[in-house]
Parts: sequence; structure tokens; C-alpha cells
Amino acid sequence: MDYMDYMDYMDYMTTIEKLKKRILTISMPQDWLDDGVEQINDAALNKAFNICKELYVEYDIVPCVITPSIEVAVFIKYKNDKDICVTIEVYNNLNTTLIVCDDKEILYFEDIKNMNFKKALSSFLYKEYPIEIPKRLKEELEPPTFVPKDRRGL
Repeated sequence: MDYMDYMDYMDYMTTIEKLKKRILTISMPQDWLDDGVEQINDAALNKAFNICKELYVEYDIVPCVITPSIEVAVFIKYKNDKDICVTIEVYNNLNTTLIVCDDKEILYFEDIKNMNFKKALSSFLYKEYPIEIPKRLKEELEPPTFVPKDRRGL
């Protein structure tokens, strides 16, 4: 491993550790707890960490906000330079939602199953929401070439 590979690896590990520390230490504000809101459970915290880690490792994106949500969830927000936001919420029952929005409206919503973010990332790509997506994923997500019905030989 040369020096630059080592430095990249150390940056990678530092980011992962910061994400882990930030997420696994989340707790509800005391006034929420006093009002009867449940604490976020360890399973939801661990799932939120695994999601952030996967999105960082696979797509090189890091959340700008990680916080508890009044809905008893971990709230994770990503924002790009064109003010398109991706928010992910991981609930105590481990249900996970992803929302894409701009300043005015919700552009896309999905319940995430089995940690599969490809469909959601596909919607960003085709609607030109500029989330950084590696070239290999862009190629995987390319839509099939459209052939008009009269040229299909039917």
C-alpha cells in the first residue's frame, strides 16, 4: 500500500468512526422523554449507522444532519449543491423511509426494503438530481433503449 492509498484508507476509517460515534450516541432530548416519547432503540441506531456506512462506502456521500426525530426515529439528511435533500428515517420497528425533496415539494418517496437504495438513486439520476453516483452504478441503472412499436418487427 503506497502513502496515498494509506491516507485514503485513514480518511475512510476516520469518517466511518465519526459516523458510528455520532449515530450510536443519539438519545432523545429530556423534554421529549418527559412528554412520554420513547427512546430510540439500539436496533434502530445500528441500522441507521449501517445505512450511513453503506451510502458512504458505495456512493461517497456523508450526511449533513443526524438527529433524533419526534417520531421515535433516527433522522438522516443529505443535501447536494442544488438544494435537493435526501432524508432517511429509521424507526424503532426498523422500518426505513427515504424522501427526496427540494424547497417546495416532495419529489420522491420510498419505503426502503433490504437496504436496497438503487431504485431511489435511480430516481435522482433520471430526474437529474445530482447526487454523486459512481460510474459503475450509472451503467447498471441505465434504462433500456426505447424502440418504437412500429420498428420492433411486430
